[in-house]
Amino acid sequence: MVWSVLLMAQMATQDFVDNFEGRSLQTRWEWRAPVAGPTYALADGSLTVEVPARRGGYNHWAGVADAPMLRTPCPVGDWAMEATLQLLNTPPDAEFHAGLAVGFSENRLILWGPFQSRRFAGKPTPELWLERTGEARLATAPLNAPRVELRVAKQGGRYTFFTRARDADGWQAVSTLYSLIPPRFVGIVGKTFAEGESQPIRFAVERFALQTLPASPAGQEAVIRIDARAPEATVSPLLFGHFIEHMGQCIQGGLWAELLTNRKFAGEVLPDGAIEGWRKIGDARLRGEHRIVYTGGQAQRIEVQGARGGVAQAGIPVQAGRAYQARVVVYPEGVSAVQVSFGDATHRWEGLQAGQWHTLTAELTPARGEPAGAFRIEAEGQGALIVGCASLMPADNLHGWRRDVVETLRQTPIPILRWPGGNFVSGYDWREGVGVRDQRPPRWNRAWGGWEMNDVGTDEFIQLCRLINAEPYICLNAGEGAPRMAQEWVEYCNGGADTPMGRLRAENGHPEPYRVRYWGTGNEMYGDWQLGRLDAVKYALKANELARAIRAVDPDALRIAVGVDADEWGQWNRKVLRVAGENHEYLSVHFYQGCPHPKDSPEAYETVVLGAKRVEWILRRTAEIIREEMPDNPPLIAFDEWNTWYPEANGESQYRQVAPLYDGIFAAGVFHALIRNAETVGMANLAQLVNVLPALLVSPTQVVETPTWLAFRMYAPYFAGQRLRVSLPESLEEQVDAVAVRIGERIHIGLINYSLTETVRVRIEIAGATLQQTELIRLHAEPFHAMNTFEQPNRVQLQRELQRWQTEWELPPHSVTVMLGL
Repeated sequence: MVWSVLLMAQMATQDFVDNFEGRSLQTRWEWRAPVAGPTYALADGSLTVEVPARRGGYNHWAGVADAPMLRTPCPVGDWAMEATLQLLNTPPDAEFHAGLAVGFSENRLILWGPFQSRRFAGKPTPELWLERTGEARLATAPLNAPRVELRVAKQGGRYTFFTRARDADGWQAVSTLYSLIPPRFVGIVGKTFAEGESQPIRFAVERFALQTLPASPAGQEAVIRIDARAPEATVSPLLFGHFIEHMGQCIQGGLWAELLTNRKFAGEVLPDGAIEGWRKIGDARLRGEHRIVYTGGQAQRIEVQGARGGVAQAGIPVQAGRAYQARVVVYPEGVSAVQVSFGDATHRWEGLQAGQWHTLTAELTPARGEPAGAFRIEAEGQGALIVGCASLMPADNLHGWRRDVVETLRQTPIPILRWPGGNFVSGYDWREGVGVRDQRPPRWNRAWGGWEMNDVGTDEFIQLCRLINAEPYICLNAGEGAPRMAQEWVEYCNGGADTPMGRLRAENGHPEPYRVRYWGTGNEMYGDWQLGRLDAVKYALKANELARAIRAVDPDALRIAVGVDADEWGQWNRKVLRVAGENHEYLSVHFYQGCPHPKDSPEAYETVVLGAKRVEWILRRTAEIIREEMPDNPPLIAFDEWNTWYPEANGESQYRQVAPLYDGIFAAGVFHALIRNAETVGMANLAQLVNVLPALLVSPTQVVETPTWLAFRMYAPYFAGQRLRVSLPESLEEQVDAVAVRIGERIHIGLINYSLTETVRVRIEIAGATLQQTELIRLHAEPFHAMNTFEQPNRVQLQRELQRWQTEWELPPHSVTVMLGL
């Protein structure tokens, strides 16, 4: 055993070429087929791998590692591997990926080579595809022949991926990835996947070579140089924006102060006669009322025969001594009294006139607290009570918004806020979200599920923007909506009180125009999850109609078209720009960093934090495409949805996830990418602000700041300035990132140490300026996956201290450091 380990270690230090001319594999190879079926054969100077048919295929992805591999230990240090692959059998309905693999563990690979999938790529022919386990399509390149040469070069933690069609051609670099974890093996992988029975595939490897490369430059000084003499670009404050959507508990159950769910009695009538979200209490007969209704298509009917009974909603925290505003809209038919209560606080009305609607309000202040109290609506006497809607809010709400949440938001600049979607907007009729709040109809949220009460509409959104001093950004319905609906919405917001929609706004209590400047012409119209999905050209034509409708009302409005990341979705960006580019000032891009690994694993840390480098590549490539298509007047990029998205954030969890420390590091990395691309990126919006992939975790009684929000607190107030040139030695680029801005006479520096375990000591040299003092703000905690939760809300905190300026600094592992020049 010891001899075998020593032999493998020795082999790993040697260059290696295999033309597969023998009858058996060289001893350094290991054929690994975790599940029986895949085979290899040596003949005629090549190795042929065959992966047979199997239900689900032989895959290597998050949670599965069945794919066959031919692998060998990789050298220590820097190296390059090359292989020549020949596809032998690729039926149009086959789904496979084969090529060069770099293995970091049994469950984590980088794979570079031919890929085919009608389901995922949308075409039945192979292309070159780069992926990391759990992260698909990191880069692509055309595959013009079944034979291809591939190369992967490792230098430090940087991996560069090349291709060429034949030996005589030069290598073409396609993409670069970084890794913070050392590789364990390299080799060849062939994997298949399918919803049903996979198709068999065969491919041949004609040559494989593995060679060591000269070591990366060593001994370079870890010097970060900042040139304060000539700023490079202006960093817009809009790069630190946010997004809210009618999804999960972002608005209802988060930002909005309403404590009741299904307060307008929509949905299913349960066996006891109560409507979903409510339960029967006391001596009453319940049923859904469909003849006399206040809003929507249904009300709750309560019938009593000389006793007291009604409905209740349980599970609501009761805070002792806190005042709550209760409101019910009821239609009495003979009952003698109506009573509402919350906890031990009660209010009662008697002598209500029968046969008409009454809006009843009361302030309830419970004396005793309860972790899961109930709000009750009861009728007394002989007869019936129809309840059209009900409401319960803390009395200190700000125009319906949670005071504690708003006060938290005010602590950090929110320069722009996008609303109402997101996927939600493609089925949203804005007209149902204005007017008397209690009379707005409830609607089923077809994008995300659940009943939408329409309590938060245009007027409420504008009110929130004013409370937190944010620029409003409204996304129009390009799915099921029509241009006229869009034009009327713009007129409602920006038209004078003498216009039809401006008059409606004035009647709703808002005579002055809202002057909304930013309007999106749809959301993710390329996706099959989108209501009213369109292909690129059809979308672009509709976007032109929406764009003209916007300008017909407001000639100064700024319009954001639906875009994608780089060249994805069948060159969507090019097609949209050619048709609709001249009618838009921005092109939107969305990005969510997934993670298939356990949150406490180094693989999860690496996957997430290095996602920021992927973001930067996407932004640069998208900007290149925009310039190629519209060189004279290129639209800016609106990076108006970005975040991490963990498997736990699904419908059952209301899309809620708890962010580890490294989400804050990822966010800081995204800020650095945005700052470096400030010439081409005009705005960015984290998705979302509260509870859904949240910056803030909110319960009925708590507001918890996640590491992502802490990163916003570090950058949003300080980095909207003049970007300065920053240079780092190559030896630092893989693990340290740095940006700097100048605001007046002050210079602010942002530093990230991506290394999981190593402290980095750097020297900072500034040309053209001298700092005397700095306020140091640091995001760091142990372990690297520490989280803020409702139970431990302050486990990750910002550390702040005032220091005299010095040139040498230590950056702790997995940390973000901001230095504010004073």
